[in-house]
Amino acid sequence: NMNISEATIAHAEVISILHGNCFEEIWDEKSVSKILKMAGMIGFLISTEKGEHKGFILFRVMADDAEIISIGIIPAARKKGLASKLLKKSVESAAIMNATKMFIEVAEDNKAAIALYKMFGFRIVGKRYGYYKRSTKKINAILSKDIFKYDLFSLYEKL
Repeated sequence: NMNISEATIAHAEVISILHGNCFEEIWDEKSVSKILKMAGMIGFLISTEKGEHKGFILFRVMADDAEIISIGIIPAARKKGLASKLLKKSVESAAIMNATKMFIEVAEDNKAAIALYKMFGFRIVGKRYGYYKRSTKKINAILSKDIFKYDLFSLYEKL
């Protein structure tokens, strides 16, 4: 059983470590702290009942737009629905804050993430060439935006 809790500035180090386990590009504690201090920023952690952190999501709500800044599940905990749980919680929170649109950028080679976002109704609206820098090459970012024909709260109720 997993618990989702709100991430605060006190969790900057935890999120930095999780991010480093999820992605090649590492965000240090100071960078995560800056992100968490941004206006409209919300974060959640997903953890075991014993308090072992397995993943996180950071997103920002400004007016009626929400943007996912980062979402990550540590490799050992993937393919267990944890990212879906975090995304669902984020959609719920954004809807409560009156957001009607949600955006995310994802590396075009991240097939699992793209499948997840499509399941939630996101669609590709653009591309940033060479956006993600990997040790061996640059990867294009796909810009996704929801295609809700209804508001986020309606989507949440359907989930």
